Amino acid sequence: MNKDRFSCYADLRAAKFEGRDYRVWAHDLDTAVVILAPHGGCIEPGTSEIATAVAGTSCSLYLFEGLVRQGGHREQHICSERFDEPRGLTMVAKAITAVAIHGRADGEDPETIWIGGLDKALGASISSALRAHGFSARTNPPRLNGTDPSNVCNRTRSGRGVRTENDTQSPLRRSRPHADLCLCRPRFDRRTLLFGSCRELKMRGPVATGPPKAPYRDCVC
Repeated sequence: MNKDRFSCYADLRAAKFEGRDYRVWAHDLDTAVVILAPHGGCIEPGTSEIATAVAGTSCSLYLFEGLVRQGGHREQHICSERFDEPRGLTMVAKAITAVAIHGRADGEDPETIWIGGLDKALGASISSALRAHGFSARTNPPRLNGTDPSNVCNRTRSGRGVRTENDTQSPLRRSRPHADLCLCRPRFDRRTLLFGSCRELKMRGPVATGPPKAPYRDCVC
């Protein structure tokens, strides 16, 4: 049963105020891959920071962030199959593929990062690279698998994308000190989550070279 208050962005916009209740960060670098957190901020805490760290200075970044903590998930969550905020859809539609960062809080298999979506090759590469760096990851999760073509991660030029699900107890979300994500542990490379291998990077096309004005700082530890 759907517990979201809003079924589309138009309904949310009619009841909420951008800049007070939610905000949109759309940094479009025209790259082959777009990194997005459609449930960022207070909706699924930690996902904005992970997406920002993964995108770094190399990929387009889109964040839809809830700013109100009270009832943040129900009040600001639009499910991925109905997510239709125009700036996000425009960025995703231009990209060859997308990597969507999500959070879950069910406690089922909490240490494992679930990898879904219709871009099976990229998902398998990401999963393998995460495991090689000491993380627990699995493809074809039992649910929240992102295989619906209408899922925002799959609304790319290729019709494919990747959905990652990180439990509140997953190492990535637990590593978030305050509002900043520190990914400087030796076993983690931000590009691990993005491409998994240099071969994937070459296959997916060029990445940007200019630094974005990101809403969260890169780690300088």
